[in-house]
Amino acid sequence: VEDNKVELLDFYISEEYQNRGFAKKVLKHCIEIAQNDEISVMYMYVFTKDTRLIELYTKCGFIVREMIGDTRCVMSKKIEICL
Repeated sequence: VEDNKVELLDFYISEEYQNRGFAKKVLKHCIEIAQNDEISVMYMYVFTKDTRLIELYTKCGFIVREMIGDTRCVMSKKIEICL
């Protein structure tokens, strides 16, 4: 955690568990933890070829903040703190 921001690293669901909703559940759980810890922003670096992951992040409210060359982007989401 740096400046009340948290980076999500190496988010991966094993192939046998893909397409079953686990990624969305895990991501939502990470967001809930960030809310409870009063984190203001969650972000991650994503390979642009990973369109399924970008689609998931977008559905969960993340937006592309920055492109890094042609192969990666930074996606982030402002976390609403639940009091």
